[in-house]
Amino acid sequence: MPPTHALGDAESSAITTQLLTLVNVSAAAPGKRKLTPMQDSSGSTREARRRRVINRSSSTTSLTTGSHNANNPSEKANRPGPAASTSAQATQETLFDTCFASGCPRAGFAEQVSLPNKESTLPWLSHSKAAGREVETLLVPDIEGLNGNEKCSSVVAHLSQGSRTTESSLSSYADLLDCTISHAERSVWRETIAKHVMEHAHSTRRRILKNNEKLAHAASNDTEVDTEAVRDQGFTRPKVLILAPFRNSALDWQRRLANYSKCSQIDQKARFEREYSLPEHAVDKLAQPEARQRYPAEHIETFAGNIDDNFNMGLKLTRKSFKLYSTYYDSDLILASPLGLRLSIDKEGSADFLSSIEILVIDQADIMLMQNWEHVKFVLSKMNRFPKESHDTDFSRVKQWYLDQKSRFLRQTIVASSYASPELLHLFSKSLINLSGKRLISMHNAPAMSLVRSGIRQAFTRFDCADPQREADLRFKTFTSKTLPALLRSAVSASKMLIFVPSYFDFLRVEQHLRGVKEVTFAAISEYSSNKQISRAREAFFSGRKSILLMTERFHFYKRYRIRGCQTIVFYGLPENAAFFAEILEFPFVHAAGEPADADELEPSEVKVEAIVSRYDLLKLQRIVGLDAQKMLSEDKTVWKFS
Repeated sequence: MPPTHALGDAESSAITTQLLTLVNVSAAAPGKRKLTPMQDSSGSTREARRRRVINRSSSTTSLTTGSHNANNPSEKANRPGPAASTSAQATQETLFDTCFASGCPRAGFAEQVSLPNKESTLPWLSHSKAAGREVETLLVPDIEGLNGNEKCSSVVAHLSQGSRTTESSLSSYADLLDCTISHAERSVWRETIAKHVMEHAHSTRRRILKNNEKLAHAASNDTEVDTEAVRDQGFTRPKVLILAPFRNSALDWQRRLANYSKCSQIDQKARFEREYSLPEHAVDKLAQPEARQRYPAEHIETFAGNIDDNFNMGLKLTRKSFKLYSTYYDSDLILASPLGLRLSIDKEGSADFLSSIEILVIDQADIMLMQNWEHVKFVLSKMNRFPKESHDTDFSRVKQWYLDQKSRFLRQTIVASSYASPELLHLFSKSLINLSGKRLISMHNAPAMSLVRSGIRQAFTRFDCADPQREADLRFKTFTSKTLPALLRSAVSASKMLIFVPSYFDFLRVEQHLRGVKEVTFAAISEYSSNKQISRAREAFFSGRKSILLMTERFHFYKRYRIRGCQTIVFYGLPENAAFFAEILEFPFVHAAGEPADADELEPSEVKVEAIVSRYDLLKLQRIVGLDAQKMLSEDKTVWKFS
C-alpha cells in the first residue's frame, strides 16, 4: 500500500492562505529570520522532513508500543516523567512529528503499534464480580481517523483491578477519566495534578526562554537559525485550563499551584484570599462542630467556604513571581468555573485564548453535572480552534501541529468524578481523542442498598423503552397511568407521599399533572425555591395539610434538608448520586430536635418505596442494588421487590 501524506498539497495551501490572511503579511515580508536549506521553500522541505522521520523511526516505535506496559524499563527510559530533565512534552512532540510530518505514512504508524482496525467501544463495567477499582485503557488512535469526523480506532487493554494508574497516565500525557475520586481522596488527587500541570508550564516556559536566548545570540552574530528547532509556542500563551465548580475549590487549587510555582513571591495574594474566601464577618455553618452531626462529610467538604460558581482568573509564571489576575493572553494557566468562563467568552466575543490549551483539568465533574453540564460542553467546543485574530503571534515559532489544526489530538484531558454517568462516558468516548490514548478508572463500591434499614419495602418497576428519545415520555406515562393511581388507592400512601424527581424539566411536568388531579393536595420545592417557600412547604407536608411533597434532586444536593412526615417515597427516577437514595430512605425516621430517639418511630415495614427504572438507568441502578442491576433490566420480570 503506497504511503499517504498527512497533509495533501491542497490542504497545505489552504492552511497557508488562512495563516497569511490572519497575520495580514506576505510570505516574503522583510525582517524575517533567514531560512536554512532545510526550511527552503522548494520541494526539498518535504524530503528533509521525511529524512528526519526515518532517522527517528526506531525511537518512536519504542515510545508508542511502550504504552502497553507501564512497567517496561525501556518505556521509562523513552517516556520520562514530568520531573525528568527531558520533558514528556518533548516526547509527545516527537511522536506527533512522526505522525503528521509531510511524507509520513499513516498506515506505517498504525503498523508500528500493531493496532487492530476496529472501532473503539466503551465496555460496561458490570462484568466484574469483585469489588475494587477497574481500569480500561484505550491506546493510540488510528491516524486515519484524525483527518475528519471519523471515529478513531483503538485497542482496549484490561489492567489488573486495584491498580492506580494516575501517575503513569500523567507522565504519558494520556487522557484520564477517574470516576473514583471521593471527597476523602480529593486532596491527594489535586496535589498530584497540580504538580503535573505546573511542571508542564515550567518546562514550556524554560524552552521558550532558552530559544529566545538562542535567537538573540544568532541575531547578534548574524547567523542563521533552524526555524524548525525553535517552534515552541502555540497561537496564544495559556497552556493549562483548570475547571472547578466553586470558589472554595479554586482557593484550594491556587494554594497547591503556588506551592509548585518555584516562585518566592505571589502577586495579589491578599486580594485573592479576600475574594475567594468568605467575607470577614460571615459565619460558615458547615464549619461549626455540630454540622458534622447533621450533614454528610461529602456535603461539608463540597459546600464549606465560598460557593460562588462564577469566577475566572489568569495565572502567570515569571522568573521570580507567580502573578494572579493576569489577563488571559498573558497567562500560562487559567483557573475558572464553567459558568464564569462561558460568561467571559460571551462578553468578549472570542475564545482565542483557549486555542493552544495543552492540558485540560475538569475537577469535581459530578458537581458540575448538578450545576449545568451544558457550560462544560460549551467550553469544550471552544477549545483548540483556529484563532480569529493574530494576537501578536510570531507564526515562525508556532508548532506545526497548531498550524495544521491538529492540536486537539495532543491535548491531555484529565477528569475527576466520584461516580460515572452517561454524560462523562459520552465525554470519554467521543471527546477524548488524545494521540497518547485514554484511560477510564471506575470502581465497584458496596451498593447503596446495603446502607438502607432492613425491612423497608422497596419495589423497582421497569418500563420497556427501545428509543432513548422517547424515554422521558414513557416514564411520565408509566408514572401517571400506573404508579400514581395505584398509590392513591391507599389512604396511607396518598397522604404521606414524597415524590423525588431528578430532572427539573420532569419536575415541572409532574407538577403540572398533579395540578389536574382533584383528589390531590401537594407542595413542591426545588433548587429555585426561596427559603420562605421551602419552610411553608415542609410545614404543610408535615402537618398533613398537603398530602404530597414534590422534590428535585438538585434541591437535595444543595440543601440536604431532612424531610419529616413521609411514609411513602416515590423515585420518579433514580438519583445520580447513590448516597442520596440511602439518605432519603432515612427521612421517615427523622425526629425533631429535642425529641427522644424512640418517640413514635415508624417500623421499617411501614415504609414503602416505589422506583421507576428503564434500561438507560443501568449505571444508577448498579450503584444502588449492585451487580443485580443487569439482571433486573434484561429479564422478563418487570417488578423487583426488596425488603
